[in-house]
Amino acid sequence: MEYKLIRANENESETIFEIKKGSIKPYVQQMFGWNDDWQRQFVIENYKPQSIEFIVVEDKAVGILEINENENEIFLKNILIINAYQCKGIGSRILSGLMTRSKATNKPVKLEVLAVNKRAEKFYSRHGFKVEERTSVKVCMKFESSKIMNQV
Repeated sequence: MEYKLIRANENESETIFEIKKGSIKPYVQQMFGWNDDWQRQFVIENYKPQSIEFIVVEDKAVGILEINENENEIFLKNILIINAYQCKGIGSRILSGLMTRSKATNKPVKLEVLAVNKRAEKFYSRHGFKVEERTSVKVCMKFESSKIMNQV
């Protein structure tokens, strides 16, 4: 499925909230409970448009990609895709691009998933990510291109 990435602007917190709700609400609800008002406020306070790109299919925002990169690592803060657009190869293609960037910069890609989101953990494991730490709340995972390249 074809997609494009478009940088988020200020005042798009409602779109970000709807994508979060349409993608990970069941997992958040299972862990902490879900309250629309609280979650909206959380998005406003914690999701920064300057680091978010919308995943757009046919002029519809179907997901968000949020990456924080520094001199030592690429941190995949969020890749959220609404349920109707999951399992269509979008996440795999985005992840493939990040892994290529990891190899080119020799930086690991790190991420965290909710501990109850076994589907996400399996997805990242299939793509070469290894569990670094597991708590009752989250699973921290890491992809290191140098380790993959050395195994080949």
